[in-house]
Amino acid sequence: MTQVSGTQRFVIEVDDDSFDAALVADDRSVVVEFTATWCGPCKRLAPVLEQFAEKHADSVRVIAVDADASPVTTARFGVTSLPTLMLFRGGEPLLFSTRAEEALSADFMAAIAATDGETGWSPAAADPAFHPVSRGERTLVFPDKAVADVTLTYIPFRPNAERITAETRGEQRVPAGCMTLLQVGDFDGTGVLPELAHLGGLAPDAIDSLVVVASDFGRQALERVRHLSGLRKLTLLRAPEPSVSVFDVAAAFSELRSLGFGPTADGVRLDDESIARVQAAHPALIVNNRWRSSRLRHVDLRAGA
Repeated sequence: MTQVSGTQRFVIEVDDDSFDAALVADDRSVVVEFTATWCGPCKRLAPVLEQFAEKHADSVRVIAVDADASPVTTARFGVTSLPTLMLFRGGEPLLFSTRAEEALSADFMAAIAATDGETGWSPAAADPAFHPVSRGERTLVFPDKAVADVTLTYIPFRPNAERITAETRGEQRVPAGCMTLLQVGDFDGTGVLPELAHLGGLAPDAIDSLVVVASDFGRQALERVRHLSGLRKLTLLRAPEPSVSVFDVAAAFSELRSLGFGPTADGVRLDDESIARVQAAHPALIVNNRWRSSRLRHVDLRAGA
């Protein structure tokens, strides 16, 4: 806790230099708020967060990071909206929520208890900008001729920053501090394989998030994107072919943290049993916006979560 003008404060302000040490200062769980002086919702949250920090001071340490004054830490955890809350244990991030006031309910304390013994990155699946490390400048290599149904977007690791649309031909330089979102679709009814072939020259870590809209995503399609081993988020819309399953897709990408599967053209979604089986094999994976633990899911209260 800190002392400000004679008033005891339980929310501790940290910056890029002191952030890592604050996470492991003692054995308590740590709640981190990403905030800014200009952020109206952050100002409204401040007294609520202070009360929360005081009430749970024995078990939880609360620290605040000014996103503008600490750009390295903000980019490191892919924070793109304010306020954002994260829960850490032993220096490792476990929970993420942009619905801060809801997260500070009694259910948040239940979620903290539910994370005992759990580690690993569990981002908010509704937002593709979740890569836990800052990305440096990099170059993507596409064929010289663009394909109409392949679109590339750069998403800056800065709160409220605008997305940047880029071309998908030749060499494309990705600015530092951005994640890459690639969208591929079969909108002319000829199948998605030609569009996926357009990605063959990309480096394994070139793309952070991939969205494929196609009814013919089978084993051939999977083989054409398997080299993108650094994918963190993959979304497949419409009906994948029977030759490929959600288990095949989950096993193909070791860095995958969020998988969207379906719905089919008939509106059928992946069943609960299949989701549970996938998450039993891949505990850190969020499938169709579902956390492995229902108590953890409750922390992120966005529509569809």
